[in-house]
Amino acid sequence: AEVEDVSYEQAIEAVTGTLDELLQYNETIAPAETNDFLMNLLEETREGYSVHYATVGTLLFRTLGIPARYVEGYLVTPDDIQGAESYSEIAISEKNAHAWTEIYIDMLGWIPIELTPPYKTVMPPVNVTDYPQATAAKSETSSSLSSSADGQAKQVQDAPDLPDASEQINETAFSLLYL
Repeated sequence: AEVEDVSYEQAIEAVTGTLDELLQYNETIAPAETNDFLMNLLEETREGYSVHYATVGTLLFRTLGIPARYVEGYLVTPDDIQGAESYSEIAISEKNAHAWTEIYIDMLGWIPIELTPPYKTVMPPVNVTDYPQATAAKSETSSSLSSSADGQAKQVQDAPDLPDASEQINETAFSLLYL
């Protein structure tokens, strides 16, 4: 079944809400007993940390038709650099290792989306209200380019009533559980 067009904002809210309902944050979970990491997470433990949240979040965004990728790296917070002089070296340890999801937003590129509960307040939330629609290229609604106040061209679309992404994502999550 093909998923209908949803806005970036609806998709982010739907994925975040679904993950909050589906998973419980836990940094000390035991390794999966099976080789199927995803099925163990969704059917057995239903708990995890950033790797788990980013994995499921990436798949859910893709199910909604939004290009998404899983990213691993180090999260450097203001606390990590407090007191450091400009251009000086700082020590980052494995405690800063983190995983997150990035979604591709038309005309902007890859934007990080934080889905792991304790980290949601560390990264500023993404404001997607002024971004182009997620499916601008596929949409049959009329669109045109206009000049914004800063001189940049931005896409303006007629915004028809969009489907409730949370219903679609919940059905998808339910389907993932029973694959």
